[in-house]
Amino acid sequence: MILFGVRLHQNGKPLKGALCVANHLSWLDIVALKASFDACFLSKAEVKSWPIIGLVASWLGTLFIGRGANGAAERATQQIAERLRAGETVIFFPEGRINQDRGLLPFRPRLFKAAYDAQALVQPVAIRYLSANGDLGHLVPEYNMLKSVWWLAGRREVEVEITFLEPLEPADRPRRQIADESRARVARALG
Repeated sequence: MILFGVRLHQNGKPLKGALCVANHLSWLDIVALKASFDACFLSKAEVKSWPIIGLVASWLGTLFIGRGANGAAERATQQIAERLRAGETVIFFPEGRINQDRGLLPFRPRLFKAAYDAQALVQPVAIRYLSANGDLGHLVPEYNMLKSVWWLAGRREVEVEITFLEPLEPADRPRRQIADESRARVARALG
């Protein structure tokens, strides 16, 4: 599949009704994941007010979390669990932010509670960008969408590889252990 001039490769299969947790490199991660399968995302609340992007995110059923607000994580956990119980797949990025230059950050365990509450599987997902020269490392400064799109338009043979990994059963294991094991599986897949 080709998307924005980027060739999309998918390895493995996404699980319906799972909590998918992925590394986060670019705004393009969201587009590529949405093109791969039907799922909803968890996003920071500020995105909802962004012109065009906020409208599209809302239209796609995105859940929004007011990071730092009292009770925000608990509300987000409840909303995620409700979606999971309804059979939807929910994706979030447990590093907590776009990360291009610091390696794979620790996965924050707090929102993994939704999988426990919904008795859902956790499926780690590895995202990597490649070019004819190999791993791109990072794309462009992510906080300038126009610059990022312009950068992408000027590239040839950019590929995104999405690998859906074996799921984890969270029952009877601490959230930190599930988060760490998810991160380890993503790290191994990224090499």
